[in-house]
Amino acid sequence: MAYSWLFHVPVRLRILDEAPPPNLAAGHVVGADLQVPSGKLVLHTVGDDWTEVPDIPVPPGRYRVRVTFQPRGKPIPGTDADAPGDHFDYLIDLWPAAAAAEPETLVQGPEVWAG
Repeated sequence: MAYSWLFHVPVRLRILDEAPPPNLAAGHVVGADLQVPSGKLVLHTVGDDWTEVPDIPVPPGRYRVRVTFQPRGKPIPGTDADAPGDHFDYLIDLWPAAAAAEPETLVQGPEVWAG
């Protein structure tokens, strides 16, 4: 049996000068290091052709990235309300990091994801 769902995941990317305070009331919050040696960041979905998505210029270097998953409750209008899973808005924060740091989970959702 094949399934087909139409859904969108709202994503907001912020490139900052320093770490913002984490939203500890969010549904899930994780952080990790990201090296951007080329100075080009590309943000795309698994269905996008990454060569057709515009580059986001950033100074080359090491960054810290934090992804915040905000529960949405209802899917975005115009998408499949019956699609399985939870609905979230994603906030991606990126800022320069002077040194390497371990990945971290600042807020664990109701279950371990991809574990």
